[in-house]
Amino acid sequence: MNLCFVAHCNFRGNSAMHVFSLATELTKLGHECVIVVPDSPETVHEHGEPSFGVLDYETAWKKGIAFSNTQGPDLVHAWTPREHVRQITTKMTRRYRCRHVVHMEDNEEQVVRDELRGFSDTDILSLPHDVIDGLIGPHRSHPYRYRRFMEAAAGYSCLIDNLLEFKPADVPGMVFWPGFDTPFENVSAEDRRARAKYGIDERDIVILYSGNVHPSIATDIQKLYATVGLLRHYGLPVKLVRTGWTYASLGFADAADLSDYVIDLGFAPRADIPVLVGMSDILIQPGRSDPFNDYRFPSKLPEYLVSGRPVILPDTNIGKALEDGKHVLKLYDGSIAELLRAVRALIESPSLGQELGRNARAFAQRFLTWPRAAAALDELYRRIPASPPATAVPGDELSRKASDRSVYGEEATTDHGNTTAKALPLVRFPVKLIAFRHPHSRQGDRVGQQTTTNPLVMHEETSLAREHGIHGFCFHEWAHADRGSEDDSLLGEWISAQGLDFPFCVCWNLEPDPAIDRSGTITTAPWFERQFVERLLPILDDRRYIRVDGAPLLLVRDSAPARDRVGATQAWRQLARDHGIDRLHLCAIESIGTRCQRPLGFDAAVEAPSAGGSKLPSATWSNDYIAVALRSMNQPPIDHVRYRCVLPPGDGVRDNMVDPRLINDSPKAYGQWLRYGVREAMRRRQQQEPLVFIDGWNQGAIGTCLQPNGRHDRSLLKVTYDALSEGIIDCGRGPTPEREREFAARIARLA
Repeated sequence: MNLCFVAHCNFRGNSAMHVFSLATELTKLGHECVIVVPDSPETVHEHGEPSFGVLDYETAWKKGIAFSNTQGPDLVHAWTPREHVRQITTKMTRRYRCRHVVHMEDNEEQVVRDELRGFSDTDILSLPHDVIDGLIGPHRSHPYRYRRFMEAAAGYSCLIDNLLEFKPADVPGMVFWPGFDTPFENVSAEDRRARAKYGIDERDIVILYSGNVHPSIATDIQKLYATVGLLRHYGLPVKLVRTGWTYASLGFADAADLSDYVIDLGFAPRADIPVLVGMSDILIQPGRSDPFNDYRFPSKLPEYLVSGRPVILPDTNIGKALEDGKHVLKLYDGSIAELLRAVRALIESPSLGQELGRNARAFAQRFLTWPRAAAALDELYRRIPASPPATAVPGDELSRKASDRSVYGEEATTDHGNTTAKALPLVRFPVKLIAFRHPHSRQGDRVGQQTTTNPLVMHEETSLAREHGIHGFCFHEWAHADRGSEDDSLLGEWISAQGLDFPFCVCWNLEPDPAIDRSGTITTAPWFERQFVERLLPILDDRRYIRVDGAPLLLVRDSAPARDRVGATQAWRQLARDHGIDRLHLCAIESIGTRCQRPLGFDAAVEAPSAGGSKLPSATWSNDYIAVALRSMNQPPIDHVRYRCVLPPGDGVRDNMVDPRLINDSPKAYGQWLRYGVREAMRRRQQQEPLVFIDGWNQGAIGTCLQPNGRHDRSLLKVTYDALSEGIIDCGRGPTPEREREFAARIARLA
């Protein structure tokens, strides 16, 4: 059988080393193998001379895969369903009209959770797929595509029984344990002479951890470091030797000088690892049973077990097949205290270590060999039915946009192996962008700038806003003794429009009332109480109304400087309670760049330069857009909740109402400002609701406008979506120079 293995790393990674050993044994069984790696195929020679072909992804795709019978592969074995593996596997199966097998070596979903700790599963699953792509990256499994990829597979292999939970029910599966390489079986006391090379005294007690550090196990490695430090504190001459790449911070260990007892060799050539094992006294795989460790088989463990050195490991994965005190010493809670007890037991009883080493070696020689693993794979391949070749592999066609509600429809279901998943969640961003909706457009008769109450236009606008990541609108309402209902017609029409399912909130603009006592002792007036109850409370009770922790979000701009704001807010809250609304989330409007003071009586503040007013705050205002943006972003920390507000560029139109005063405004500056606001909201969302306001959807007093207009068409909406996406991705992967350049280039093309 012509077998093509697609590895997710080159031969400096343990996963590709597994594939090397399996391909070697499968070749002996009569199969012809080719291994395809992402890059650096020459690294295969660091592991040994191959008896099979080795290509990188690019070469395999451009030049094709040649077997001795001049045919293509009969099977493509995707070594993990990670996105870059899935993509090249899909292309190959389509080209060669063959089927694929998927191999699992980790809980791919938990790996993503551990790397994106600020994101819940719902956060990730609710995002559009292009944002998920950026957040997950090519080297992790796409939460939707990897499942569909496995559902279309002809077979499924994995390293530990628990991983069968991810196997689709109708796909043949096989569990095999990885093996050890011969040099680890031949370690001896002679290897101890290598200690001098690393500055290790013969009397030192050497603990070895040979493996990478990544987010899923960073805490376990921290505990190992702490254990060694405590042993040194107790006067024991212990040193920790570790190898591998570090992909996650070790916290305290990063800042401390650990050179006295930790020897970090970084990446070590494969040929050096058996010697390091041989010169060590104790081999440790730290950890405990958890959603990551329960679904893996650490590749170092067959090597540790066959070496004859005593091993400490957690009571999970392969540990479940080993006997505590006979083959290994087990960790049950993975604590520092437990690690201390295990290491001290081995130090105090060398005979215990020798007995553990002998028994573990016998176990490995019986159960952890590559010929045994290859025989299991050979059996799996032979079980795969000779069905017609697949012409397509599901996954690439799956696409969700911000405007989608569900890929499968509201009532649809899809089978994911042993579990049934309901319809996909609504597309939803973890940061909510709320655009101010002004009551008058400065150029209401221009194309794209209508403030019509036509229901068809309303639906088009909400679709346009949702498609580009806008969560909802914030409408301006006025409370004034002399003002009637002429200003609430737009909001009233929106609320009553049939089928308009789009979130909204209100900015309640309070204007001075000459009847109010200038001493500030009067907090409300009869006309205000009547308007609050009759006009505002029914709006707050609407099911579409935006809420913060269950409380309706009400923005307030108060133009009466003498008003007793604490008393006023207490009165408003009581009016709401009297009419069935238990809580309000009250937000005071503050101008961008003003000195931030705690908004007494309010729950939060909202930046908003115009806030629906007819005049610019000229005393504090700069007409330089970039200066305004920097002033907002560089404000010092404050002691209360503040929601950011970002201005889109102006439309550049002069009219009789206001002179356009912003200069240096551009889509690029707007995109960077909004991206910053989204990133800040993401980072603070454990402490406050992740809201970012945009002023505004249509033109307000200062002419800034997000909806399509003569100057920018839809470009600002596209920039909005891009900035929202990148701000979210920043919090998962961190900003990188490459992504910064790509973002700037995309915005420049839109300008």
